[in-house]
Amino acid sequence: MQTGMSMKEMAAALARRPEAARRTMLGDRMQMFYEKPEAERVIAMRMMIEGIYSLSDDDMYKIVATRTALLAELPEEKRRALMMAHMQAIQAFPEEQRMKEMKMVQEAVAGLPQAQKQVMMRALQGMMSGDMAMSGGMATARDRAMAGGRPAAPVETQAEGQGRRWITFALGLWAVLAAFIFDYGAGGGALGQAIGGIVAALFPLLNTAYWLTALAGVWLIIAPFIFGVGGVAQIVGILTGIAIAWLAGTRATRRS
Repeated sequence: MQTGMSMKEMAAALARRPEAARRTMLGDRMQMFYEKPEAERVIAMRMMIEGIYSLSDDDMYKIVATRTALLAELPEEKRRALMMAHMQAIQAFPEEQRMKEMKMVQEAVAGLPQAQKQVMMRALQGMMSGDMAMSGGMATARDRAMAGGRPAAPVETQAEGQGRRWITFALGLWAVLAAFIFDYGAGGGALGQAIGGIVAALFPLLNTAYWLTALAGVWLIIAPFIFGVGGVAQIVGILTGIAIAWLAGTRATRRS
């Protein structure tokens, strides 16, 4: 039996593969799961899910999207068996991780061709109706997203996330350069501006918590007042900080 570490390595390797190769490898793995007795199937899938959950959001989405597309192509009996086992397997993981996966599944389903999209929507609706639902599982996460009759909050796509990170990086880099271009005086204003810019530029690329980037933006807003910076330098710092904080706040709304 493969260890959790080997599953993490396999998940990382899957994410690095081109889509065609990932489909083949993941399809073979899903067939192997299907051929196992139910109890062993759940255990094996739980180990693989642990590896997938250890990935970055971008890499995790690649596998979730490929798996969703493959599920849509399977015969109903096989798809149902694998999805039921998946529901049981994810009970071992925190709710936050389960809900994050559910949002990725929703995004992946939205990107499928119409016929496959309808297949997966029916399958997900089946879980919501209770015949495949597990307490605390993906159906519960989706129910909570739809609480009060409100549609689920829009999920940030991978392209949007990449664009947001690079825009924030550019703004952070500009904040660093501005520290050397404009007059920040001799009171440490230039250093404060540069530190805020470095933090704002690096944290999004490292895929760290959005609030750290937001704090960097807030720091750029208040730093001119702390260090007594005025004129154009003050305006540049404040506007750059507002833009960075806004981007981080918008990302939080889209991903929450």
